[in-house]
Amino acid sequence: ETPWCSSIVVRHGYAHCRTPQGDFYTNALGTRCDIYCHKGYELHGPQQLICQSSKRWSGKVLCKHKRCPPLSMPANGGFKCLDGAYFGSRCEYYCSPGYQLKGNRIVACLDNKAWSGPPATCVDTEPPRIKCPSVKEKIAEPNKLTAKVFWDTPEGRDTADGILTDVILKGLPPGSHFPEGDHKIQYTVYDRAENKGTCKFLVKVR
Repeated sequence: ETPWCSSIVVRHGYAHCRTPQGDFYTNALGTRCDIYCHKGYELHGPQQLICQSSKRWSGKVLCKHKRCPPLSMPANGGFKCLDGAYFGSRCEYYCSPGYQLKGNRIVACLDNKAWSGPPATCVDTEPPRIKCPSVKEKIAEPNKLTAKVFWDTPEGRDTADGILTDVILKGLPPGSHFPEGDHKIQYTVYDRAENKGTCKFLVKVR
């Protein structure tokens, strides 16, 4: 028996057909075929095709690869994917130096066209570094009980933000007259994420 309609080939899917004359007469006139797509693919076109008197099927079908919505690029980081935003693709987030990943490092595109987790973010959790001068020892000037002490104001350094010059001083500033005794000087610096770095040193006047 010559088939009335050509065979249905569903790429990334399959057809389940029933013929009016029984299964022996494949693709006979009036044959109805239900179309199914494999996992990760979705049907574009009618769910059922009928073999018509024109010797043509009643429509065209296509199983298209499912896609998840595009991922948003995290600030101060990025991601790389195995297969774009298609079903089954796995994407891995990464952060720029000085930033730490918060959330899922790896997300996968699922069959429901959603990612397996919310987007990750990159946060700056690393405190800035600041290095104070070593101990400053001075002898009080003759006939005075004080000494004038100088030093360079330290800078903060942060992996994420670079050099930080906005430092907070606790104690007398450089160039001050220090009375005899030990004087604690402290510098504090904050990065843009409000992480804090401090250092201390002593000014000793004898």
